[in-house]
Amino acid sequence: MTGSSRCDRGTNIDTATAGTKAFSITATDGVGHTVAQTISYTVVAAPSYQICPLYDQNRAFTAGSTVPIKLQLCDANGNNLSSASITVTALSVSAPGMADAGGSNPGNVFRFDATLGGSGGYVYDLKTRDFTARTYAMNFKVGTDFTSYTVSFKVR
Repeated sequence: MTGSSRCDRGTNIDTATAGTKAFSITATDGVGHTVAQTISYTVVAAPSYQICPLYDQNRAFTAGSTVPIKLQLCDANGNNLSSASITVTALSVSAPGMADAGGSNPGNVFRFDATLGGSGGYVYDLKTRDFTARTYAMNFKVGTDFTSYTVSFKVR
């Protein structure tokens, strides 16, 4: 573009809801050349939940044993928001591989147990075969939330 230029029009940047969005702008220079550009961007929602582990994250489990990862989804005040209608899915473990014990978590989905923590929670039975002594992290997602949540556990 040569000479003076101006921005003729552009779309608003939408941050009201989470998801993939697009921002477009059209500019014209002083001699009438027009250029349009569209840029994609992603709006990430703030975490909706606090994670309330229902086990001692500092307790060391024996390598090869099953580690019951038990947790609740809580609000900012620690109130339990866990529900059978909310899916919690394990994504990864900082380890040799993630395997549930005996097929107890098909599709890597935590099981909802209405008796956990007195008012319901989730459990994932993680087999620690081939784990060495150290602290590990399990990453998981909640429903369609874009946030990746983490809990830790130790193996001795």
